[in-house]
Amino acid sequence: KLMRSSYDKTRRYSSLDNALTTADRWIRRDGRVNSIVVIYYAVTGRELGTIRMTAKGHLVKKWIWEA
Repeated sequence: KLMRSSYDKTRRYSSLDNALTTADRWIRRDGRVNSIVVIYYAVTGRELGTIRMTAKGHLVKKWIWEA
């Protein structure tokens, strides 16, 4: 299962596609400057990447590719 956490909120999703779409929508709608959403795999706790909002309202997405 995949999880998205932001501040004190944690949500579970059955697929990475659903998690990324919802995280993107959430940060655009409710995020503030320097809001960060962390995407990680719930079973192992391994971080997959982050989404951060910049001062101009752009999203910066960084993914961890190594195993």
